[in-house]
Amino acid sequence: MSSTLFLLLTQTISNSVAAKIGMQVQKFNILPICVKQWFDSASNSERGTGEDKRDINYKNIAITACMSVLAMSASNESLRYVSYPTQSLAKSCKLVPIMVMGLLVEKRSYTLKQYIGVSLITMGIIAFNLCEVQNKTNQADTLYGMFLLLLSLAMDGLVGAYQGMLTTNDSNHSRFRKPTALETMYLMNVFSSLYVLPVAMVSGQIRTGLDFLWKSPQMWRLLALFNGAAAAGQFFIFLTITQFSPLICATITTSRKFITILLSVFSFGHVLTLAQWSAILIVFTGLFIELGAKRQAQSLLK
Repeated sequence: MSSTLFLLLTQTISNSVAAKIGMQVQKFNILPICVKQWFDSASNSERGTGEDKRDINYKNIAITACMSVLAMSASNESLRYVSYPTQSLAKSCKLVPIMVMGLLVEKRSYTLKQYIGVSLITMGIIAFNLCEVQNKTNQADTLYGMFLLLLSLAMDGLVGAYQGMLTTNDSNHSRFRKPTALETMYLMNVFSSLYVLPVAMVSGQIRTGLDFLWKSPQMWRLLALFNGAAAAGQFFIFLTITQFSPLICATITTSRKFITILLSVFSFGHVLTLAQWSAILIVFTGLFIELGAKRQAQSLLK
C-alpha cells in the first residue's frame, strides 16, 4: 500500500510546527537586532507592531489549502495513469493557469512583457522536456490521467489566485489584513493537515507509514531531514508570495526546476542537442523579460 498521504501529513505537520516556532521567536524578540529587523521587514509584520488590528481571512486560507491538497493529490495520482515525462510536461505549463486564474478570479492585470515572458518560459521548458521525452518511455497515457493533470493545473491556478487575494490590501479586501509569511505558512499547513488526516486514516496509509518506520528506524532521521529542509524552503516560498506575487513565485520555482535539470546535465557530462540549447535560450530570454517587467513596475510605484 502507498504511504504518500502519510508522508504528506508528516510534512504539513512539520511545516506548521516550524512556522509556529518562527512566530513565537518573532513575537518574543529572541533574535539579534540586525536579524530581527530583516525578519520583521521580510515578514511584513504589521500585526506585531500594532499598526493593523484587522483579522486574517481564514475562509480564503482554508479554501486555498484545500485546493493545494487537491493539486498535489491529483498530480501524484496521475503518475499511475500517465508517464512521468508527460506529467513533467504538463507541470511545465503551471505559469499559464496561474496567470489565467489571476485574470479571472483575482482580477489582476498583467503587462505585455509579463505575457511574453511567461509564454517564452513555458514554451522553452516544454521544448526542452520534449527533447528528453522522445527517448525515455513508451508508456501509454490514459484519458483519466490527462484529466487528473488538467485538474491539478486548474487547482494550481486557483491556489495562485486565492493567495494573491490574501496578500492584497485594498478597498476590496478592507475587512481583512494581509497575513505575514509565517502566518500564511502556519495556517495553510494546519488546514492541509486537517484535510489529509482523515483520508490517510481511512485509507490505512498512516498505519502503513508507521509500520515502515518501525521496521526501518534509520528512516526517522532521513524523514526529519527531509521535512526540515521542506519547511525551510516553504518559508521562502510564502515569503516570495507575500512580498511579490504567486506568479513571481511560480516563475522562480518553475525556473529552479529547469536550472536544476540543466546543472545535472553539466555535472554528469551529458551533451545537449541544438534543439535543447535553443530551448535554454528561450527560457532565459523569458526570464530576462520577466525581470525587466518587474523592475518597470517597481519604478512606476516610486
